[in-house]
Amino acid sequence: MKTRIISGAVGVIVLAAVIYFRNIPYLLNIVLALLSAIAAHELFAAKGLASNKPLSVLGTVAAALPLFLSSSFLAKWGLLMLFVYVLLLFLVMMKYKDSLQLGDIAFAFASSLLLPTAFYCLIGINNFKETLDGVTDGDVLFFIILAVCGAWIADTGAYFTGMLLGKHKLAPVISPKKTIEGFVGGIVFNMLVFALAGFIYTRIDSGVAVNYLFLLVLGALSAVIGCIGDLSASVIKRKAGIKDYGKIMPGHGGVMDRFDSFLMVVPMTYIVINSFWSVWPLIIRG
Repeated sequence: MKTRIISGAVGVIVLAAVIYFRNIPYLLNIVLALLSAIAAHELFAAKGLASNKPLSVLGTVAAALPLFLSSSFLAKWGLLMLFVYVLLLFLVMMKYKDSLQLGDIAFAFASSLLLPTAFYCLIGINNFKETLDGVTDGDVLFFIILAVCGAWIADTGAYFTGMLLGKHKLAPVISPKKTIEGFVGGIVFNMLVFALAGFIYTRIDSGVAVNYLFLLVLGALSAVIGCIGDLSASVIKRKAGIKDYGKIMPGHGGVMDRFDSFLMVVPMTYIVINSFWSVWPLIIRG
């Protein structure tokens, strides 16, 4: 437990430092690309594909490379890059036809597409001050904190609620410790914390009014989507027969063990805020 607490504290400090200094050129890109690459390697290892070096290297590069590219570059050349990537995947499959199945190629493709897309959405949120009218750097920091912490806060609420009240298993085969009571508790806890975060932000910036109904909805969605991400990652671990994806964080496991919910919550946060900004904004400035 002591190792887990120390490792978690170090992780929080590093994460806070990255978020605070996120506007240093390429810092956010480098950190997210590294996380994406490590997560890809962990997924390939769990599926037994890490031993195939061409496939593993190709997938890892595909997971990291987009995070160094601008949105305008991806808009212009992204489809070509995707086509080339698929072509290379099938060339690898043909070369290793006796040891690779079509499902392995599909898994590699899905993994190396999901990871950079999810991490890139955090860069997209950081760019809201340029893409959404009236958004300040302080607003962006607020959005990032909600996106990054949403799933983890819900998980904490679910853990303690489950310990106190948990009786009915949520998904006993996939994750035996999760309960329906904990799941509901995580949703409620997330909603309350999101509302509290909004209240604190209005105290920090007196010119800001937050849409509390939006915050409550976003908090609930983050908890639900984060749980789906967590359970999905657990299914892969169950099928692979492993407890953790890696050992990069002592007591916590690998990148995928800590960021499984993040990979679902951040894209959802980006999509919801971006889609509703013009008709139902999260923040209103008087």
